Amino acid sequence: MCERISFFFILIRGFGILDINKKDNLIFKYNEKPNLDIWFNIGYIILDKKIIHKIYDFTKFQYFLNYLVKKKLAKSFKHKGLHITINTVKELEEAKKLVSKFEKNKLKI
Repeated sequence: MCERISFFFILIRGFGILDINKKDNLIFKYNEKPNLDIWFNIGYIILDKKIIHKIYDFTKFQYFLNYLVKKKLAKSFKHKGLHITINTVKELEEAKKLVSKFEKNKLKI
């Protein structure tokens, strides 16, 4: 039997964060690409065979995940190693460099 597990990774923002005064839109704080103290799903989900059929009861995958959470059937694994996301050509080039560095130096993932 396999437990229901999602893999999570600490969020590193790709953009600067602004704190803006609501009254006059004056920026009072700027933080360049901060690490945020939140965890996000990186898309790997392992499901027990006994529960997978329930997915067809939902019109959206997020509703299925919310059901699992509500029923206390979801657990997480907090991955603290390297995670490479590729959404742009720039990120692809950075990923190639990281993989090359890993292969040469046997970096810890």
